[in-house]
Amino acid sequence: MEKESNEVTILVYAFPEKGNEAAAFSRIAAAIEKTWKYCGKLKTVIVTSHLFEEVQNFAASHPNVELQIEPSLVYGCINTMSYDCITKLYTRFSTPYVLIIQDDGYPIREGLEEFVGKWDFIGAPSVRDKRRKIMNALGFPCLNGGFSLRSHRICMRAANAWHRWWRFLLNPRSRFFAEDTFYTLTACLGWRYRRGLKIAREADAFSFSYDSLNGLIAMPEGLKPFGIHGRNTAEKIEC
Repeated sequence: MEKESNEVTILVYAFPEKGNEAAAFSRIAAAIEKTWKYCGKLKTVIVTSHLFEEVQNFAASHPNVELQIEPSLVYGCINTMSYDCITKLYTRFSTPYVLIIQDDGYPIREGLEEFVGKWDFIGAPSVRDKRRKIMNALGFPCLNGGFSLRSHRICMRAANAWHRWWRFLLNPRSRFFAEDTFYTLTACLGWRYRRGLKIAREADAFSFSYDSLNGLIAMPEGLKPFGIHGRNTAEKIEC
């Protein structure tokens, strides 16, 4: 794991409902521990909406953990996380890559080195089977961000693209506002954004992570992904 230790930061968002922090953070802590198991104790950033006992105790117990407070994160509003991922993610880590995990998105085996340095964005394919063939043919794979590996370069480009153009065209409150779609589809409509970027295609994306999207995406035969996303996916694979 020596190679990745200087190249990858683990990052997770935590914006639990006030009064229910213990239960919510226990799942996040479990995902972090699983990630450390397979990737080593890399520097880990927890972006949290507010300080609470469980997250403070966790950070105090692990010197590789950094807490970043972001009050704009709102419980039950995933768009607030999407907005942060688009506009501020590049400021939250200084390594060449960031591995974003969630309580339902984490590695299930070793192998991070297989993907570091190869892609600017790689995550599970997140378009249902029939539509995915069309998207790939057009060069827009549309990958899941819940468990993903991204370069610092693409995070900076996403923020620049938002501030230059897309903030005038997209409503952050819209139900169609999703940061992973923005990174791998919306912003890719601009050639300056996608120039030189390497966004993983289907076969490589599946080898990195699998998300069944509640049964809308069939698991490829013989698939042994590096990680998973989605609780129903975990139940299907981690048995």
